[in-house]
Amino acid sequence: MARGDADSTVATVEFEPVAPVLIKSKSPFMLVNILDYDFPAFLDTGSPLSFPGCDVIEMLRSKHIQTKACYKKINFLQGSYVCSEENTLTVKYADTSRRQKFYILPGALTTVLLGRDFLSPALISLHVGLGGWSIKPRLITFIPSFRTPQS
Repeated sequence: MARGDADSTVATVEFEPVAPVLIKSKSPFMLVNILDYDFPAFLDTGSPLSFPGCDVIEMLRSKHIQTKACYKKINFLQGSYVCSEENTLTVKYADTSRRQKFYILPGALTTVLLGRDFLSPALISLHVGLGGWSIKPRLITFIPSFRTPQS
């Protein structure tokens, strides 16, 4: 049987849109509210951790919000950093909210970065080609592992 014949299955994905997400560019940013201020947040599936941007760090300092001491080595493309502070903050987005641990790296990031530690539990999926994101889309699972005749 040739590839693409009756043995093939085509799956469709239905998305539940989250409020209208209108993005002029297809960069993966979402609007979040932290400490009662709105910030653009970069949705980074390549990062396992989340980081506040410089503005959030400045607000923590100006409001004298305590941070917790930690020791966490962070590897970026630009090199390694050692994070010595963390804080768990409420992140509000799309009519919902969740508590999120942020690793504080002063001067390293200009914007809020939400990594997989935020995206996965929040069930957020990115759709860069469509210029948006969704929460709780119907999941089409990957095919199970199998051996090909060549392997």
